[in-house]
Amino acid sequence: MGVLKERQESGRSIRAWCRENKITEKTYHYWQRKLREIAADQVTRGSAGSSQLPVPGGWAVCTHIRPEPKASAVSIEIGRFRVTVSADAGSEQLEKVCRVLMSLC
Repeated sequence: MGVLKERQESGRSIRAWCRENKITEKTYHYWQRKLREIAADQVTRGSAGSSQLPVPGGWAVCTHIRPEPKASAVSIEIGRFRVTVSADAGSEQLEKVCRVLMSLC
């Protein structure tokens, strides 16, 4: 399987690398397919009864990170002014915002 890694590290296209190394593209793709089958088999066998999937050598673990839910907000309208304040703002902050808005009307 070192052939596949060697080709990848060379940065060359499959066609160019195979030509230079006197390997048919058909043979290259055969071994590539076999490697994928072995890796898929390892993942399938390893995941039975396991909460964490094993990672075949040379592969990376990818995880999905869910964004934190955004805190809700409060909209305050006084006259023609509207201010949106984070829901976790304290009562003092809300009181000050309301006073400033009322002074503008």
